[in-house]
Parts: sequence; structure tokens; C-alpha cells
Amino acid sequence: MFSFAIGELNAPSLHYVFYTMTWAEYQLRLFSYNRQCEREDRNFREVAFQSMWSFNADPKLLPKTKEKYWAIGKDRKRKSKITDAHKIAMLKAQEQYQKEVNERKVKR
Repeated sequence: MFSFAIGELNAPSLHYVFYTMTWAEYQLRLFSYNRQCEREDRNFREVAFQSMWSFNADPKLLPKTKEKYWAIGKDRKRKSKITDAHKIAMLKAQEQYQKEVNERKVKR
């Protein structure tokens, strides 16, 4: 967190980040940092996509668009790797934990 605060947010000191910077300023700097990272990723994607097409590969097997090759930002579809069975198991475990915590509080 400290390296992010000083390095990526271009803050002069840690004191500035924790005591002087407002939440709105932090959000603006974070938005700017994310935008810079996305721009950098788009540049890398452009080079990688062009280099992929430059080789003598079968064009039927290659992705036709840059978005299909490497999705960035809003183009990226996030697939949840958590199944419904996992969600149910987690909810049961949370309920069991809450019951145990409540029982301990009652015993005190």
C-alpha cells in the first residue's frame, strides 16, 4: 500500500497521503493511475496483436479483432469462477461461524 501511495499516485510523502490528501483527490489520482495502466496495456496489445499476425500462421486459427485477442477495460468480460455450490457452501459456513460466535458471546 505504501509503494502504491507514494509511487503510483505520485504523492510527495506518506504524510501527505494519510493526513493531507482528501478522499476525492485520492479517487482522482486512482482513476488517473488506472487510466494510465489501461493505456499502457492497449499499447502492449497493439504490438502483440501485430506481431502475432506478422508470422506465417494459419489465419483461420487467429483471432480477427484485438478485443478477441486481448480484452482490456470495459471490453473484458469477467467470468465468475465461483459455482452455485461454492456460494451455498460459503453461506452455510458463514452461518455456522456466526452461530458459534453468538454462542460464545452468550456464555460470557
